[in-house]
Amino acid sequence: MRAEGLSPHGWGKALGDTYDWDEHGYEKVLYCVRGRIVFHTGHGGIELGPGDRMVLPPHAPHPATVGAGGVRCIQAPRHGEHR
Repeated sequence: MRAEGLSPHGWGKALGDTYDWDEHGYEKVLYCVRGRIVFHTGHGGIELGPGDRMVLPPHAPHPATVGAGGVRCIQAPRHGEHR
């Protein structure tokens, strides 16, 4: 992520935690480091496990559900030109 000029930060949640509907005015780059999480989008669920990367476009609503073992991710906003 740093090689892409991004400034990542980490976060984690426990088993079965959920995130309510959320959206951002920027592109969001996210890596799953440990555990599993499902992001719910208008196109169905996107399940991430260790090593998986997801890029959400600006203003994409995305509630999420944490898997059985909890989850640890790193993410960063990408402002400006989208690649």
